[in-house]
Amino acid sequence: MARSVRDVALGYRLLKGPDGIDGFAIAAYDAGPMHRPMPGRPLRVAWNTDVFGPIDPQVAGAVRAAAASLERLGCAVDEVRLPMLEETDCTEPGAALFAETVPDLQALAAGREDELSPRGQRTVNRTQPSLAGHVAAGRTIERLRSAFAAFFGTHDVLLCPVIPFTAPPHGQEKYEVDGRLVDTAQMMRATIPFNLTGLPALAVPFGFGTADLPLGVQVVGSWYDEDSLLRVGALIEAANVDRSRRPAL
Repeated sequence: MARSVRDVALGYRLLKGPDGIDGFAIAAYDAGPMHRPMPGRPLRVAWNTDVFGPIDPQVAGAVRAAAASLERLGCAVDEVRLPMLEETDCTEPGAALFAETVPDLQALAAGREDELSPRGQRTVNRTQPSLAGHVAAGRTIERLRSAFAAFFGTHDVLLCPVIPFTAPPHGQEKYEVDGRLVDTAQMMRATIPFNLTGLPALAVPFGFGTADLPLGVQVVGSWYDEDSLLRVGALIEAANVDRSRRPAL
């Protein structure tokens, strides 16, 4: 979305607040988190790489290195468990909510289905979930929201992977991750929980892997606490010794 966290912050300042058109926008420009960071208290940073399925060791190493850099900068850093994600498979509720978009996609693709990619064809042919499946997905999401509300009462941000491997070849359907073969759904395993719960998240580049491909870390914050998210993202960006390097094209 941007070349720097500073540019992301600028875009956020321009976009936040109501525009008079979107009825779902937060009306208050000064809306903030339930537990605001306290002046003088170190930012409380949690990190985890274990709960998102197979992870490339290089990606896990980038998350650990980013956490260590924040600790050196004075943040209170802890490796944590995420039992709410250990106990919940987000794939099914994610698929149920994504299916809401299928009728619109079918209308857009009508008469041109043969031009779609294999993944696009599978999407427009997706079966609509039952009412019971949709209700079950909503209940799962509410449980996750409650669990994360408690989590962000004791932590300001969470560090975790963005995707479980470095940048893959275009169009690939299967991936080998840490010795295990996984499909494309695994690529979103670390982002779906936060999309479902509406938690703000930021992907920040942090180093390069052995194949000269960029690595990244994901910073997740509490609802309405984009300020903490952007502060931590800027600290990670500043600690990245490869921040001015670009992959060879």
